[in-house]
Amino acid sequence: MSKKWILGMALLGMCGVAMAGEQMAASEANPAAVSSPTLVVASEMTPTTLESIFTQALFKTSRLESGDLSVQFGAGGGRATVHIDQAHQLLRYYRVYRFKTSATDTQKLELANRINREIIMVRAYIPKGQADTLVVDYFQSYDEGVTRYQIASTARYSMDVAMTAVNQMDEDDIVK
Repeated sequence: MSKKWILGMALLGMCGVAMAGEQMAASEANPAAVSSPTLVVASEMTPTTLESIFTQALFKTSRLESGDLSVQFGAGGGRATVHIDQAHQLLRYYRVYRFKTSATDTQKLELANRINREIIMVRAYIPKGQADTLVVDYFQSYDEGVTRYQIASTARYSMDVAMTAVNQMDEDDIVK
């Protein structure tokens, strides 16, 4: 079995995909809570709309000074940032990680390359001029509209993939 398949199967359980007969506790984040089939179109895609979607799905949110949204994915799921790229009609979900001071430049690049080679859903990179930072992101198009459920579930799933990718691929233990 490939690592990609194993990771994907493990994430189905992490993302709260309910098996037959299972129910999520009311206190758990639940993207299905935003199951309205109506589309959020480009003209409606605002930080306020996103905040409403994530709050309804039981994710904790806060606004950043940049206007982006910080979202808490479950008790141990960590935080991610959601950015609206209106020019390209994309939602960008991303997590920022810091490297330990003992990490070498080679180790940092090898980790980013390993994530990009093994995990096809997310992109990992070290921003120019920020050698102590690893960013893992995913983009979702909303140019023809997207349902509230798709936004909540894609955000949760892609950021769970990002977190799991870093945890599994950090063979040298260089991420804080």
